[in-house]
Amino acid sequence: MGTPIEAIEQRLTDLPKGLFDHISRTRDLARTIAEAHGVDQELCDIGAAAHDLARHHDDEFLIREAESLGLRITNLDIAEPLLLHGPVAARWIRDCHPCLDEDVISSVHYHTTGRPQMSKIEKVVFLADKLEPQKVINDPSLAKITKIYLHDLDEAVLSSIALRIRAILKLGGVVHPLALDTWNWILLTKSRSP
Repeated sequence: MGTPIEAIEQRLTDLPKGLFDHISRTRDLARTIAEAHGVDQELCDIGAAAHDLARHHDDEFLIREAESLGLRITNLDIAEPLLLHGPVAARWIRDCHPCLDEDVISSVHYHTTGRPQMSKIEKVVFLADKLEPQKVINDPSLAKITKIYLHDLDEAVLSSIALRIRAILKLGGVVHPLALDTWNWILLTKSRSP
């Protein structure tokens, strides 16, 4: 089976080229952000490498796989099965490498929405996924966050969530409860800091 990163890299070779390229850019950025904040670069690299392992699967597969893995499936997941790609991938890597750092597994599980009490590893993977260079080219509104993430992880996560919520509301969509919980948790934590 090899090390976790070797096993994940083996799975990456089977992904569509566009997704493989996105993951490569995300890994590079995760290492950069991790280094700037003194976070373990190897653990962030594992999370970034694994975050989209299930992203290319269709809705039916994701629902079926989540059910077979015993994952909790909400009505929102049924309406938008793509939301399950992080939890499914997290479960795959946990099952293959049960001794893997819990923050790495959570970084894969929650990379789409965030969650309250995110670790630094989770924040790094979350931001690297949202701000990899091609996404910034495709959405120039993200550029302002690239000026923040090397100095303030929490502010960068808040800015990313704010942009995403605005975009969803503009389209009349549903905001994932975990994104709102993450927003509130970071704001409340920052307000209690001296």
